[in-house]
Amino acid sequence: MKTGNRANILLVELLIVVLFFMLGSTVLVRVFGEAYLESRRAGYITEASAEAQNTADLIMTSEDPGEALRELGYEPSSEASDATGNYDEIWIRENENYSLKVGILRETAETGTMIRAEIEAYGNDGTEYISLPAVRYMEG
Repeated sequence: MKTGNRANILLVELLIVVLFFMLGSTVLVRVFGEAYLESRRAGYITEASAEAQNTADLIMTSEDPGEALRELGYEPSSEASDATGNYDEIWIRENENYSLKVGILRETAETGTMIRAEIEAYGNDGTEYISLPAVRYMEG
């Protein structure tokens, strides 16, 4: 009789241990899944930031920013303004994970032209990743 009672207690203890392992593994799978998604999102932000910086550098060194943006795969947009202000031109480049938007404003004076650009990166869900200004002055 005593051996049967001990066997039942052992089975109950084993079931409790298995239950704790199942609960722990469920929590860990959820935590690691969320960490993986957050890591992917951080990678998209990093990639979008690098592309925005490259675009800003190109605008600051190019004689014709519109042509340079076209060579990078940007397409002109029909909208002439957005939330940050009015622009002469707006260029958009869609990516599967994010999109880049470049607003260009030209100010002409007697001594030359000031080209100001605002490069913005957005996630697929509409969240803004980065907003980066670029300025270039051309004499003449």
